Amino acid sequence: LALLAIMASGEFVALPVNLVTMAVLGLALWLNHKHRFNGAANLFVISIVVAVSVQVVVVGPERGAQLWFLPILLIPFFVFNQKQTRLAAVHALTSGLLFSAAMTWPAIQGIEWNIPSHVFWSVSTAIFAIGYFGRNLQNRWAHNEKKNIARERELGQAIAGQKQELEVALKAQQEADRRLRDQLFKVEGLNALSEELSKAG
Repeated sequence: LALLAIMASGEFVALPVNLVTMAVLGLALWLNHKHRFNGAANLFVISIVVAVSVQVVVVGPERGAQLWFLPILLIPFFVFNQKQTRLAAVHALTSGLLFSAAMTWPAIQGIEWNIPSHVFWSVSTAIFAIGYFGRNLQNRWAHNEKKNIARERELGQAIAGQKQELEVALKAQQEADRRLRDQLFKVEGLNALSEELSKAG
């Protein structure tokens, strides 16, 4: 899509950056395929941030290339795992700062925006907060789910242990009942024998 946009707009100055970015993203996909997830995630995020930064410098912020920083700001919270929330926050914060700086840059050069510069800082901060706190909520939910699963496993093991103890107790009771019946049969046999002996005497 980026190549089609470049061809349609005629801004071929951005073509080398996009080609290099695509090659780097291909390397990131290969690393991901080889289960090198940390390297793939870092390479992926850094490459797209660098690519957009170069685009902003080459074509100027007036063309709006820096707006890509807004969706990029959320990407780290999706590609990094739960234990890397701080690393994801650093990448996202970098994207937010670059976006705000790119939007403030024209004002420094004397180019007037119709929107005050502080609005851009507010927007990037809000998006960062959504991604960061959303990730924290997800981490907390996952932690609670793990605790619930662990509790259910412990409860299942306790129930299985109690069931096994009941089975052992039941077998012991059945064995005791069997022995008691055997003893009763013997006593009845002895009584019958003694009665017959008494009659015979």
